[in-house]
Amino acid sequence: MTTSSFLGPLLEIYKEMNDRYEIDRVVVIKVNEWLNTHKIKPETLFMAVYEQRDDPNYTFFLAFLYQWGIGCDMDPEKAFQYNMIAAEAEDPQAQSQVGAFYYYGLGIPKDYDKSLYWFKKAATNGCATAAGWLGGFYQEGIGTEPDSEKAFAWYSQSAKGGDASGQCNLGQCYKEGIGTTINETKAAFWHRKSAESGWPAGQFWLGTCLFSGIGIEKNTKEAFYWFSKAAAEGDDRAQNWLGYLYQHGEGVGKDKNKSIYWYRKSAAYGKNASAIHNLAYCYRYAQGSSRDIHEAIRCYRSAHKNGHKAAYENLLHMFSKAPN
Repeated sequence: MTTSSFLGPLLEIYKEMNDRYEIDRVVVIKVNEWLNTHKIKPETLFMAVYEQRDDPNYTFFLAFLYQWGIGCDMDPEKAFQYNMIAAEAEDPQAQSQVGAFYYYGLGIPKDYDKSLYWFKKAATNGCATAAGWLGGFYQEGIGTEPDSEKAFAWYSQSAKGGDASGQCNLGQCYKEGIGTTINETKAAFWHRKSAESGWPAGQFWLGTCLFSGIGIEKNTKEAFYWFSKAAAEGDDRAQNWLGYLYQHGEGVGKDKNKSIYWYRKSAAYGKNASAIHNLAYCYRYAQGSSRDIHEAIRCYRSAHKNGHKAAYENLLHMFSKAPN
């Protein structure tokens, strides 16, 4: 495949993906998959894009390659520089990236005010991803006063523009009544849209809707399917749910070994208190593991430290019993 035959189509694919997914990591994976499928080396891609660096159509793409080190050394300062060139040329996706760079402090000091400014420019120019960011800013009060109604409005614009993260957040607005009245049917609808677009958080929340019958008919088998999709992408909440489903045989056959496997995956970074608490139960009662009271106590303590309310009660109960 010649440079001229792959560069244009890949650029269009990249722009389409970039406006669907808020997290660049997802786009990186998909770009690398495309390169592998077409047997094109990352270095070949980088040189082809670099040669077109004066073309505004490729400046933004070059920034992406520098940001993630695809075919070159990772260089956030150069990534910011090329994003800014494209942003000042009124590229809405580049404007959104500049907003993200200011938010995270990539290649430039953090500045929430400038981040908000660039996200607003991008969203006004039609970038659905930027509209989703603005929803988060107004919901959390980042660089501005909290305003749930504005958060809902920006999430709505993002979701209707096809952004998977915005669809997920709009679903949560309807589920929790953020800036709007609670509507569980609409919550499930937008979570499904997000899930089908490949967004792990959307897949997780759709799984919870299906498991509990929130705004949709209860279906534990389909809940298992969506939790599995999200878990495979590293969503620790979905991994914890898979552990639960395997433990209790809901939506899938009981399997204690798979149950503790997923609890361990979810608890691996020590932050999911529910998974750590469930893991403690497995060690305490030999569920998919040999009985290990010391490990059970360690997990209960860790779960309590991370805010799990029942963990402390279980610790007290264990210490009140004579060892067997």
